[in-house]
Amino acid sequence: MSLFQNAMHRAIACLSVAILSLTGAAGQDAEGESFGFLEMVNLVSLESATYFTFGGYKIAGGEKIPTGGSSGQATIKSGSYAFTASNAGAKPGRIEGEITIKPGRNSKIVFFDTVKEFKDQSKEHQLRYTVLTESEKNEGARLTLVSLLNEEFSSAQINGKRGPADGRKPFLFPVKVGDKITIEAAGSKMDSFEIDDEIHFLCFVFLNPETGKADLSVVRNEKLEYHPPLEDEESE
Repeated sequence: MSLFQNAMHRAIACLSVAILSLTGAAGQDAEGESFGFLEMVNLVSLESATYFTFGGYKIAGGEKIPTGGSSGQATIKSGSYAFTASNAGAKPGRIEGEITIKPGRNSKIVFFDTVKEFKDQSKEHQLRYTVLTESEKNEGARLTLVSLLNEEFSSAQINGKRGPADGRKPFLFPVKVGDKITIEAAGSKMDSFEIDDEIHFLCFVFLNPETGKADLSVVRNEKLEYHPPLEDEESE
């Protein structure tokens, strides 16, 4: 997983300030308030910068979130909030949505891009997102692979077993605690790790614009589930 500690620390600090305003917690008794948890993850493959807002506030003080980086996890008062991601290299250059933060629940918003090709062979990158939400129960150790790679890349593999080539469709790979996992994509090994807990390992394969190679972002959580974007959303 790509880690950009400085950006994440700045993002956490800025989002924490925003939380004080969003919740009214500053100078007030927050007892009895219900809170959930949120993280915004940037897996957009464009070289141009990506920026986030949440609840009307600029994440990381308006600085870019690097590909593979995130806002860091923050505690948010339960309720519905608008969010945006913007990147000048996409068309349109901004995508927006709304998320409901539920008490005691984790949510993650994963941003990525898809490529639309035209008859003249020109291409446009379009911003997309998917929201990871918690299921009602922990279903034990499991691994889901989601490929966000463009079609020129080969499909990803787990321990030699081929996963999805495109379409951002989840590929569920059976695992148990103690299993050693190796994930490859585009002909190179991206990561090896051990299944060390009865949790869900959500693995996103994405194109790292800094290296031009496939990279991996791993989300570890007991209950988070991935839901692929709807087909009508993809065709907009």
